[in-house]
Amino acid sequence: MITKTIGSKADQQAVLDVLKGVYEAWEANDAEAVVADYLDDASVVQPGVYKRNREVTQSSMASGFAGPLKGSRVIDQPHDVRFLNEDTAIVISSGGIVFPGQNAVPSEGTVRATWVLSKRDGRWFVAAYHCSAANSPSGYEAASLVVWEADSCPHRGRTAAASVSSPGYEAQARLTDSRAADVLYWFRHSSSHQTQIPTSGITLERTSR
Repeated sequence: MITKTIGSKADQQAVLDVLKGVYEAWEANDAEAVVADYLDDASVVQPGVYKRNREVTQSSMASGFAGPLKGSRVIDQPHDVRFLNEDTAIVISSGGIVFPGQNAVPSEGTVRATWVLSKRDGRWFVAAYHCSAANSPSGYEAASLVVWEADSCPHRGRTAAASVSSPGYEAQARLTDSRAADVLYWFRHSSSHQTQIPTSGITLERTSR
């Protein structure tokens, strides 16, 4: 009986190359390129945020690169690559966002991530991505979010209101062109703590810390 090892070295490298392409596209602040190797129905789950497909993810990234993520890059280190079958791979990684003026990911911004990739017609694509904080929450990482109509606000022109607060930081937002839940994501992951985040309708006010 002949057994076949799942996941060749070539497949492993191809999977890692997909992730590398995402990192390079992020550094170029190119939202379209970030999702170039995402399936149409690829989902993204981040703290307080659910992006249900590639189109939503691209739109969210474009808004981020025009605002709080402008000039940022990501550092991500894959720790494990395994194959469930010949066409499905899982990657576990850790890293985070490096903002302008930073040389490394701050400890409070470090996340652990799970990538699920699917092979279609000989190519690997991102099918799902999930991340969560790698370290215990403190300070602005312990933010709370109150959102009205968040689930009904992925469409342009709808209105949502959000309030974010934590020891030392407060933010209020009224959004008409983005998911209210995005406020929590940018707030929790922006270590620059800008007084004004240049995204429509979002104001971040710093108090004492």
